Order: sequence, then C-alpha cells, then structure tokens
Amino acid sequence: MRSILHDLSTRIAPAIAGIVRNVDVATKMLGIEYFLCGAMARDFFLEYIYGMQKAQRATADLDFGISIRSWDEYRRLKIELMRLPGYSQDPKMEQRIRTGGLYFDIVPFGAIENKDRTVHFPPDADNVLNVAGFDDAFVSAIMVLVAPGLTVRVASLQGLTLLKLLAWQDRWRWNNKDATDIRLILGCCAGSWNQDRIYEDSDLLETEGFEPERVAARLLGRDIGSVMQLTTRTQVLSILEAQSSPDQDAYPLVDQMLFGGQIPIGHTVEQVEKQIELLRCLRRGIDETNLKPTTAGR
Repeated sequence: MRSILHDLSTRIAPAIAGIVRNVDVATKMLGIEYFLCGAMARDFFLEYIYGMQKAQRATADLDFGISIRSWDEYRRLKIELMRLPGYSQDPKMEQRIRTGGLYFDIVPFGAIENKDRTVHFPPDADNVLNVAGFDDAFVSAIMVLVAPGLTVRVASLQGLTLLKLLAWQDRWRWNNKDATDIRLILGCCAGSWNQDRIYEDSDLLETEGFEPERVAARLLGRDIGSVMQLTTRTQVLSILEAQSSPDQDAYPLVDQMLFGGQIPIGHTVEQVEKQIELLRCLRRGIDETNLKPTTAGR
C-alpha cells in the first residue's frame, strides 16, 4: 500500500466518514478496488489540504470509482450496501444510493468498459456512462487517512482535472459545476504550496512570460499527461483544442469557468484571454509528456 500523504481524520464529517467506511468494508469483502473522486475529493484538496476558500456550492454527495471485473460483481456490491440500515436505491439513477440526506454514486469502470470507454448498465443498457479517465485517475490516486483506521485512495489533482474536463464535455449544456471546479483547481495549483516547483525551472518561467499561473497550469498539464492513456489523451486534447484554439468563435468552457455561463455586463476581454491562455498552457504541458500504456480492464 502507498504511504499516507495526508491525514484528514480530524476534518471529515462523521456522516461522510461513515459512508466511506461502509463502502470500504463492502468492497474489501468482495475483493474490489475503488477510489474517491468528485466533489468530496475536490474539497479534500482545495479546502482541507491547500487551504483554499470553501467551495461555494455545498458538498452533499460522494463519488466512488469502482474497478470491477463483471456486472455480477457490481450487483453483489450493491446488495451488500443495501443491507445497511437507511440505505436505498435512487429510483432514477442506477449508480446512486441514498442514505439520510446524503447520496453517493458508485461508478463502475475497468473490465466492463466498452472500447469507447463507456459502460452500459444491464439489463437493457439504456443507462450509459462515459468513464474515460477513471482508470487513469485510479492509478494516480493518493492515500488519505479519512478517519482513524480508514485509509482510502483519493483522486489526485491531475486525476480530478482530467475527470472534470471529460465530465464537462458530457454535461456542459445543463451543468456548469465542472467548469467552476477546473478554474478552482487551476487557481489552487498557483498557490503558495506550489511556489518552489513553479520557480524551479527558470527557462519555463521565462517561456511563460514570468506568469506563475501559466507555469502552474503547464506543470499540471505535465502531471496529467504522465498518467493518461491514449484513449483518454485523445478526448482531453480534443476538448482543450476546441476550448482554447484561436480559430474558435466561442469558448463555452471559459465562459462557465468565469461566469457560470452567464456573461455579465462589464466583463473584460483580459479575463477571458487569461483563462484561454491557462487552458493552452495545460495543453502544452500534456503535449510534453509521453504516452502511457493502456491499462483499462486490467
């Protein structure tokens, strides 16, 4: 097991830690590997670890990426969780389980993925999820102590970023939260905790106009590129090309990063151009890394 990088055992609400512990017990009993991702993982980094301001939207949900070998394995996991008092299946979402005022998603990935990195829930395959990036984020996850005796994998900043980019592509027309999170992560990477790395390479700093935020975005891109497989890389680069190329007439990702998709009166061109340039730096960093071998379905 990897060494514990962060101890958050005194910071996590008991209700949240209780859900994580129950998932941990059920998955270990079945020999299933998992990691924590989504909004709670975002808060672990931005608020608890790096001291950024509290996220504007409350986190009442958790997301678990579940690496499974078969749909029967997924079914058995849900059966075990449903045996717990107060746990119930969400009537509209197959992957969602509710308990009290909270809910959590158990998102399957791994051997049950199709070639296009989607999963089709049985029996009729009507419910389809894009799980591109989950295997990459799982491999690059870090260990976090969530509660006494409870150590779990949590998506790293690079893993979170690639998952957020892919999620934004799927749902940007009706949900802008992924774009907001991307902006927060980019801001976090330019924080004081990362200053030594930002100023370490004088040539890189000069290339990026002595702008720490641009250097941080490029370094994050290198981190992302170092964990991505070819299929994930293709999707992520396509998104960044469409959302930062000078040839584009509109940049919906940037609009949502800055203004939640609603362009206010008095916004500045400089604000927009800055975010576009950060996305370009992110892409430059990815381009500077080598491809990882495919491991999905390992």
